[in-house]
Amino acid sequence: MSIDATARSLDLGVRTLQRKLASEGVRFREIVNDVRVARAEELLTDTRETVSGISSMLGYETANNFSRAFRKVTGLTPSDYRKMNSSHT
Repeated sequence: MSIDATARSLDLGVRTLQRKLASEGVRFREIVNDVRVARAEELLTDTRETVSGISSMLGYETANNFSRAFRKVTGLTPSDYRKMNSSHT
């Protein structure tokens, strides 16, 4: 997910989109990270997909990058989150 593609799809310039987001007190990267973590939570809860597979589906370069980003937001590793919330235990 890139800000260029998003701005284009909204028929806005990148800088205009950045200003609009700033006026709302958010940055594009924050929104992307929030969406990725929310989707990761769904996948960890509702599928048996591996953590590595989920990280790849969500566009992370490595599973370690995914785990670090996920833990920063949730306070849990993806594996720990799955253990606590999985419908496939």
